[in-house]
Parts: sequence; structure tokens; C-alpha cells
Amino acid sequence: MIDIKEKKDCCGCHACASVCAHRAITMQVDEEGFLYPVIDKDTCVECGLCEQVCPFVNQASTVQPLKVYAARSNDEELRRKSSSGGVFTLLAEAVIRGGGVVFGAKFDEGWNVVHAWTETLDGLAAFRGSKYVQSIIGSTYEEAKHFLRQGRKVLFSGTPCQIAGLKRYLCKDYDNLLTVDVVCHGVPSPLVWKKYLSEVCGPVRAAHSVGKKRCSSSFNELPEITGISFRDKTNGWAKYDFRLRYLASKEVPARASASIVEEKELLEPFSDNAFMNCYLSYLSLRPSCHSCSCKSGKSGSDISLADFWGIEKYNYKFTDNKGTSAVLVNTERGKDLVHKIDVVKEEQSFEQFKREVTTYYRSVEAHPKRREFFGRLGDALLSELVSEYCSKKRPVRKNLFKRLAKRIMPNDFRIIWDKAGQTCNRLWSYLDAVGWSIRTQNKTYVLFWDKDIKYFDNLRNNPYIKFPLYSETLIKWFGDAGYQKLLTWIFGNRFFNRFYARTTSEKFVHGWKHRASNEYFPYVMDEIRNIYVPNQDIMDEVKPVMDRYKREGYFIIGVHIRRGDYRTFEGGRYYFELDEYKQHMQALCEVYRDRKVCFAISTNERVDSSFFEGLEICQTANTTAIHDLYMLSQCDRIIGPLSTFSRWASFYGEVPLCFINRDDVIKSDDAFSVIKDFYHFANGKEIVNLTDKHTCT
Repeated sequence: MIDIKEKKDCCGCHACASVCAHRAITMQVDEEGFLYPVIDKDTCVECGLCEQVCPFVNQASTVQPLKVYAARSNDEELRRKSSSGGVFTLLAEAVIRGGGVVFGAKFDEGWNVVHAWTETLDGLAAFRGSKYVQSIIGSTYEEAKHFLRQGRKVLFSGTPCQIAGLKRYLCKDYDNLLTVDVVCHGVPSPLVWKKYLSEVCGPVRAAHSVGKKRCSSSFNELPEITGISFRDKTNGWAKYDFRLRYLASKEVPARASASIVEEKELLEPFSDNAFMNCYLSYLSLRPSCHSCSCKSGKSGSDISLADFWGIEKYNYKFTDNKGTSAVLVNTERGKDLVHKIDVVKEEQSFEQFKREVTTYYRSVEAHPKRREFFGRLGDALLSELVSEYCSKKRPVRKNLFKRLAKRIMPNDFRIIWDKAGQTCNRLWSYLDAVGWSIRTQNKTYVLFWDKDIKYFDNLRNNPYIKFPLYSETLIKWFGDAGYQKLLTWIFGNRFFNRFYARTTSEKFVHGWKHRASNEYFPYVMDEIRNIYVPNQDIMDEVKPVMDRYKREGYFIIGVHIRRGDYRTFEGGRYYFELDEYKQHMQALCEVYRDRKVCFAISTNERVDSSFFEGLEICQTANTTAIHDLYMLSQCDRIIGPLSTFSRWASFYGEVPLCFINRDDVIKSDDAFSVIKDFYHFANGKEIVNLTDKHTCT
């Protein structure tokens, strides 16, 4: 027999009461308004089933989702009526159209929240929208089992503990069952909800005589409520409102005894609403919600739904403030259903989701005065208790400090602090951070830089990525190398590492270690290319020459000849003699024999062009590595050894590239592809080798 010693050990899921064949367990309301199982010991046969189905006694293991999506419905009206992106309704419609049944939470006639089922599309409207009250499961577990045994598809939605309770109650996995849980941080007391309704609605009918703070004596005195929305999005998804519609009598001036009924409404920002303030301050939550055993995928649901707060930081497609759902696909069954619905969806990383929706894996702490609040609930007005316990006022000094801190430091930022390196290494290491800054409108600060940064004015002066320590005056005084050495001494010391990196470690980014990240930059490529464009004088010296060759009908192949440091780097693995480059160039003339081919040579050592006699060489007045880099980005094809230099030119200019090797020459144009990100070509080929995984020059 189940024995609940502490109330935090019961979530009120009804599994024990539902499974008891002898009806020895009933769910009864305690003094806080929550339902708990009460056992009739005279009827109980001590079969132990109640203990076997309890999700708190039998905790499941953590499950990581197969996929995480940001999603929204294509139906704007449906999305407007939904709390988030309207995904639940679409999932439910798919099941009903297949002849299935959907279970969810709805209001009953007395505006209590109960679980029920529907097999019609019209019936889904009652389940739509968040309801911040613990719903009464009642007999819905048994009803769901009945439909499942009939062979009908069933979608059951609820909180994680309700889904876990259902799974334990059923004792077996049904192929025709789909479960959807909502990520929650707790369920408020139905008693507090009733208290709120009686307080806020009671005075509505007779506000002219009793004032706003008078509680009506019973629900029978309430005006007729016609609709309640905990998350009305009239003023936007991020700053939603609580909306309550009701019918109220209005006297007709011409006839003293006559009145008419008109619909009115209460509309309050969630932060000003007494019930929502109480809920979001964790005053009214069930005790088990502060130590929930069903978080982190432990419910066993096929799909988990949540508001994808903060999605605008990661995906610009979801920044319209109309509601975006996070869809966590936990099983193959859930994946099949998600792929059937008509939604705009983009895959996001699980880490992004957990960073923004911490209640997925972490329970909230109880309000320190929770017990005192419930102790006074019967005698005081809810609005007064909320004002007392949920005050948002802070000491003047804290407010002043907060305002000053906001001025000095932006809300969110990143600091790239790995030491200076070669030019294209640095460009790659900044790339995704710049994409993040553009999409989130936050700043990335770079402590060190390469000397060639002076050739990228747009990069140094754009509003997204900042070089706060870059100073042309100090560079003149100390020299570029000397100034970098000074900064390394200052910001590489032990105090800086211990204090700043430890206190705000998530803000400090090692750019080179994130060179493979492509979370942000693919979505803002137009802005990226504008930021990374070299200075106008570089373009003016290179582009006219390249354009002239193209007007003359030449197919220009860029040849990146990397010598110098490549003689010893990785034992000369990527070092090629000039005659090897020439062999590749001659082979390409054969590949493109139907075109006029010329070669634009980029090299870090002076090379006599006469060595390539017999081949057409595109001559440009190149003076720096950045001239060469931009020249390669304007070619039709690029060849060269493995290098971030040619890799960047391909990526920036969208020019097909092929890395050469000693084993074979290039035999067809299929060998070329544009660089998509640091480790991938656009054709799907991955750039993987030992050298590239730990360093690349």
C-alpha cells in the first residue's frame, strides 16, 4: 500500500487511484487545494499495484531528445490563439484526422481545470492555450486505456508527471499511443485559482457598492464568465496579458428597473495580475514541484513542448514576437508525427534549448514564505498577500548599481581572447561569433588581432564585433608585435585568468576552438560578406585586373602556392615543389580544354613567373597577402594545399576549391566544390585529417 509521508513525494497524478481495482483509493483535497490519495484500509487488499505505478516511487532515467526544433504554425490565426507557436493543435489535428482521440486540459462549467477527451476538430479549441492550474485527471487514464484496447490512436497531453503516471498505469507500451508533455516549472493550487476568481469577479457585478477589494461569498455570485486566457498575445508573446471575459448587467437609464447584459473584459499584463504574479513567484505551487522527479525527459513522452524563450538569439526566422514553440522529439514515434504536420521548423541544438529553458531539467525553489502564505490564504485577500509577498521593489543602491552596470556592460556579450594568429585563422575564429552578434544584436569583443586587420575597416568598425584595445597610436609607439606582447602580458596573467574567466566563463570564448561552429553565420551571410570585405584600395587594385581577364573570355584558376613555413609544418606534409604545382596546372588545362584558361598565382614567397612558361598567367599588382586573398576570391576555381587561406577565399567568394595532393592530379570539374563551413564542402565532402583537427595554418 502506498504511504505518503511527505507531500513533496506525491505529484497528484491519479495513477494509484486509477489502477486500484477495489476502489480503495480516492483523491481528496487538502488544506492547500491539492489532491492527494487517501486509502480506505478496510477495502485495500495490499496488492501493491499503487506502489508499482507511482512515478515518484519508480523514477525513470533521464532521456536526451533525438531532435530539438524551433517551430510555429503556418496558420497565423491558430498561432494567435495559441500560447506559443500552435504546434500542439497541429499534432492533435493529425491524430483526429486519422480517427484518433485526443486528451488534454480544459475548463469545466465552473472554470476548474480538468482533463477530458475529444474526437472532433472543434473540440480541440478547449484544449488550446496554457492553463496555470493543476488539472484533475479523474478517470481519463482508464478512458485512454479503453480507446487503446479498441485499437484507436490516442494522443494524451499533460504535464511530465501526468504523462509519467499514465505510462506507469498502462504497464505496457501501446503502438497506438502518442504522449505529449509540456515543460513546466510547477502547477499552482486550484484553491488559489478559485480564490482569485471569487476576488476579481465578485466585485465586478457590484463594484459601484462594495469596492474592488471585497470578496464575494461564493461562486454562485460570480458574473457569467465567457472566456479566460492566461497567455493573451494581443500585445505580443514576450509580454503577454491575462484576459478574462464576462457578461455584466447594465442598467438602462430610461427604465429604473430594466437592465441589459453586455460583455466586458479584464486585461492585465501578466506581471500586474495577482494570480500570475503569485504563480511566477512560486508561492502557490504544489510541494512536489520543487523536487520534481519527472524532468529531463523522465516522463517517457514522445514529444515535449515548451515556449522557446530566447530563440531570437539563435534563429532570425523566429523574431516576430508572435510565439515560437520548442519541440523536443524524444522517440521515433514522435518524430513521425512531427514530420506529418505543417509547420515552419528549424533544428536547434539541445544545449541552446537548455540554456534558455532551464525548467526542463531543474526544479524551481519554493518561496521562503510559502507556508505562511497558505496559512493566511483563508482570511486575507489574495491581492494583498501577493502585494506583500511578491514585491518587486529593490533597495535604491541595488537599482542604481543595476542601471550603472547596464550602461557599462551590455546585456549579453562575448569576449574572444585567444592570442593573435595568422590572418585567415583569425577570420575563421571570428566568423560564428560575428554571426551570433548580428542575430542577437549583442557585441563580441576581440582582445587580440592579426596585424592584417588594418586591411578590414568594415570588420574593425562595425557595430557587432569590437576591437576595444586596437589603437593605431599605440601600435606606432610599440610596434604591432610589441603592443601584442604587452597585451598578452596584461591579459594572459594568472589574476585575469582566475578572476574574469572564472566569474564570467561563459562569456569568454576561444575563437579558434569554435572555428567549426556554424550555428549563426549561415543565416546572415549577406551581412557577413559585407563585414569581411577588404578595404576599398585593395579591391581597386585587384578587381579591375580580374574583370579585364574575364571580359577577354578567360577562365581564371587561382593557384595558392604555399611555401615558407610549409617546408617544416607537419614534416612538409603539405609542401609541394613548383614543378608539382605546374603539373596540376597543366592537368587543369586538359580538364578545361574547351575554355581559355589562365592562372592567378598567390604565393607567400617570390616566384618567377617564367617558371610557368607555356601557361597563361594572370598578372595583378599584388603587394600583400590580403591582395592575394581577395584575388583568389574573384577566381572561377581555386587549387592549393590544405590551408585556411584558400579555404577562406572559397568561402568568402563562393568559389569552388580543390585541395591538391601528391597521389593524383585533378581529372574533372567534379573535384571542386565551394567551402560551406570550416570542415565541409557544399557537396557534403568533409575535410577531415589529423592536422586539420588540432591546428591549421
